[in-house]
Amino acid sequence: MKDFLPKCDLHLHSNISDGDFSVEYVLDRQKGLGLDVVALTDHDTVDGVALAKEYGKKIGLQVLSGVELSTMGDREVHILGYNVDYRNKGFVKELKRLRELREIRNNKMLAKLNNLGVKITMDEVKVFATGTTTGRSHIAKVMVQKGYCNSVNHAFDEYIGFGKKAYVREERISPEEGVKLINKFGGKAVLAHPYSLDLSFSEADAFVSQLKQAGLAGIESDYFSHTNEDKEKYGRLADKYGLFKTGGSDFHREPAEDNRPKYMVLSPAGYQELKIEV
Repeated sequence: MKDFLPKCDLHLHSNISDGDFSVEYVLDRQKGLGLDVVALTDHDTVDGVALAKEYGKKIGLQVLSGVELSTMGDREVHILGYNVDYRNKGFVKELKRLRELREIRNNKMLAKLNNLGVKITMDEVKVFATGTTTGRSHIAKVMVQKGYCNSVNHAFDEYIGFGKKAYVREERISPEEGVKLINKFGGKAVLAHPYSLDLSFSEADAFVSQLKQAGLAGIESDYFSHTNEDKEKYGRLADKYGLFKTGGSDFHREPAEDNRPKYMVLSPAGYQELKIEV
C-alpha cells in the first residue's frame, strides 16, 4: 500500500491517432514529469495500447488501456473508455467501423474545403496521418503547411471546427451507444472534457443523467482547461450521480502544451473503479 496518491494523466494521444509523437515518447515525457499512472486514449483506436503497456513496464509507469470514442448526439461528444478489453476482436471490429465513418466525413470535408478554394488532397493529409486514425487535426496541418491558415487552431476556428464553414456532421454512434460499447467490452466509460459541450447547469444535469442511465461511470471534471467554475459544476454532477472524477492533459504536441498541468489526482472512487493501487 502506497503512502501517497499516485499522480495520473488519463488523457494522452500518440501519433497512432492525432498526436505528434510516438507512444514511447509520450510515456517517457510523462515519466519525466513524475507521473505514476497514465492512459493512452487515442481516437477510435486501441492499436497503441499493447505497446504502451509493455513500454510502461520497462520504464516503471502503470498504463491503463484507454480509448477516446467520437460520438454524435445533437452535438459532438467524446467518451473516454478505461480498462477496456483492447484485445477483444469484437471491440477492435467496432472501432474499425467508427474509423470508416470518420473517413467518409473526411472526404466530404475536403470537398467542402476545395469548393472554398482551399485546395488540399487526401494524399497530402495521409502524409501527416501516420497511424491508424485520420482526423481533422491532420487536415488542419496540411492547411497550415500550404499557407491557408497560420495555425491548427486557426484552421479549426475558421474552417473545420463545429459549425464552421467546412464542417461536416459525421455519421456516428450516439453518446449513449458509446457508453454501452465501452461497458460491453469490460471498460469504464467517462465523459471527456465536458466544458466543450457548452451546456448550462440544468442542461448538463439532464445530459449526465441520460448517460448515467446508459452506464456512464465517470466525468473528466479536472480537464486541463476547465475553469474553477467548470470543475465545480461537473464535480457536483459527478457527486450527484455517483460518478468518479478523472482528469487529463489531452496531450497531443509540444511546445504549445508545455504549460498544462503536470498531473491530476483522482477522486477516491476513481482509484478504486480503475483498479489503481494507492
